[in-house]
Amino acid sequence: MTTADWALVISICSAVVSLAGFVWNVWSKFIYPKPTVRVSFAMVQVLDPDSDDIPTVLSLSATNMGPGEVSLSKALIEHQEHFFSLNASDCFRPWTNTRSIRIRRGDTSELAYRRK
Repeated sequence: MTTADWALVISICSAVVSLAGFVWNVWSKFIYPKPTVRVSFAMVQVLDPDSDDIPTVLSLSATNMGPGEVSLSKALIEHQEHFFSLNASDCFRPWTNTRSIRIRRGDTSELAYRRK
């Protein structure tokens, strides 16, 4: 094969790769987009001047921002015990009586649990 033949083969291969990338971008962006979920988590202590007990409450809020419905079942929390320690993980399952919760676009699901 001559140099011109190799150049033609490489150009065809690069055109195929380019076309595959374009098709993938259109597919993932417009045909089957993933919904976006905005999540906030807080650990709050409720102060009551009449009570000696200061409860700690875990609050989890999830808002569906994306184009379709979202199904939530659990949240994974990463935390550090000390400054130089490794990250530890906990599984927070707020929806214990149901398998998951479905959130439509624009809706928010808020949950609060008292920490023991």
